[in-house]
Amino acid sequence: MLSTVTPILDGRLIVKTFVGTRLVDLRLVPVAFGLGTIALTIDFTGRLFGRAASLLAGCAVAVMPWAIYYSRLFFPASEYIFFSLLMVYSGVALVNQHSKWWLLVCCASAAVTIYIYPASIVSTPLLLLATAASYRTLARKLPASTWLWGPLLFLALLVPYAWAHLVHIASGTANVNAVIGSRQLFRSGLPFATEMVHFMRSYFSYFTPSFLLFHGDPDPAQSIQVIGQVGPIITILGVIGIFISIRKIRDPQYLILVMLLLVFPIADALTLQNSIGNSDVAALGVIPWGMLAGIGGARIARWIGELGGRLVSATRPAPANVLHSIGAATHGPSTIKIIALYIVGLFLVAQVSLFAPTYFGPYNDTYASYFESGFTRVASVLAHAGIKINGLPVTIDAGYDRSKMFAYFLDYKVNITSEYQSCQLLPRRVLLYSVAEQIIVIREGRDYGAAAGCVNQLTLIQREIHAFNRSGGNVHVVTLGIFHNDPDQLSGPRYETAVLLLQPGKLRSLTDSKIGG
Repeated sequence: MLSTVTPILDGRLIVKTFVGTRLVDLRLVPVAFGLGTIALTIDFTGRLFGRAASLLAGCAVAVMPWAIYYSRLFFPASEYIFFSLLMVYSGVALVNQHSKWWLLVCCASAAVTIYIYPASIVSTPLLLLATAASYRTLARKLPASTWLWGPLLFLALLVPYAWAHLVHIASGTANVNAVIGSRQLFRSGLPFATEMVHFMRSYFSYFTPSFLLFHGDPDPAQSIQVIGQVGPIITILGVIGIFISIRKIRDPQYLILVMLLLVFPIADALTLQNSIGNSDVAALGVIPWGMLAGIGGARIARWIGELGGRLVSATRPAPANVLHSIGAATHGPSTIKIIALYIVGLFLVAQVSLFAPTYFGPYNDTYASYFESGFTRVASVLAHAGIKINGLPVTIDAGYDRSKMFAYFLDYKVNITSEYQSCQLLPRRVLLYSVAEQIIVIREGRDYGAAAGCVNQLTLIQREIHAFNRSGGNVHVVTLGIFHNDPDQLSGPRYETAVLLLQPGKLRSLTDSKIGG
């Protein structure tokens, strides 16, 4: 059931049905939701803090590296951010207007986040509580029927999700349940003190200069490693916005921004594995940093405008009647303030110059062959074998070479119904485009080991090698190395990785073989 419902909610089915399944088609989904997030940020910030802050907030989200990475691939983080922001937006509108339509939008968007993004199981209730707590004075004035029907409607919308995960559990859903269960920090069996240290270290990793300014997510799949996830200009403006919000924290519109900033890392901090600066799990950080940067930028523009006005008044004394006119004009946007807003906006756009040259240049060449940070060992194995990876197609997880990545997600992930990668062998269509010598990197995760029907990593890898070897004698497989990969500080190696060299041959015949049996 979820294999039908989820693609409808996250946009995949619509694009596939009405547009197509090319790379550019699949990117329409995250790009469209990303643009929707920018528009919603502008409107939401404008209603709370005025037009100047709203325009700068929208600009900040548009140029923030953290948000840009999600539009590169089909990944539901863009949808997750949009619907989470829509949920908060409609929640604020609900407590102000008491409209049943805003109640419906709030409940529906909250339910959608649960369907499309596992981290929302934690983050969505926290965001709802943060919104209610920030606007608690207005929330108390809501009719009793709203407090009754709101939770009931939300739970009713989640009935299919609960049925699929708790009652009628398909094999694919069982795998997801196993992964979610295995990654919960406080079910790890570690000493409580160790768990708390891990939680605090994970939580505060999102506020370090390394994450915000200099390097970003440790995983190169979500960071070019030469600029932080937020970037220097947006971070500086955001910090100013934080100080302003703390000073005015008694006002609900400022309190909710502080709450959003404090809440977004919690879902990842409760995760045992890969939880240090994981921008995928904590994707919601885009929202508070963008809005806070808008507030900080607007305040700087206001300061510049006020300072410029004083300087003009001090250097060019005017007749009393003119002074009166100037005093009346200060109630509207001054020319100096407008110029200052443009200057701040230009500084935001200037941050792109620190990002774009690497993102559209060396980054593609450097990380086209491996995306996970632990895959640096793959490069050393290839170098030891005397193989230069420049210009040689490398497939990781059977699909991370750029063109093959999308073929992989299209033929395997997008159409998936009841089976997941680590519980079977390579899908038969992965090598559809392989016509030359190729390196195959197989990474099998142990996260799925608790699910029914799964086997251990080494067994899967041996079966995959055997599948290549029996492909009709057209391919000669050389195993260059098998090793542990991506070690986690608490739980040890997360993956078993194999590096295989497929010698030249009629690789097209693999598309006619049943790879993986």
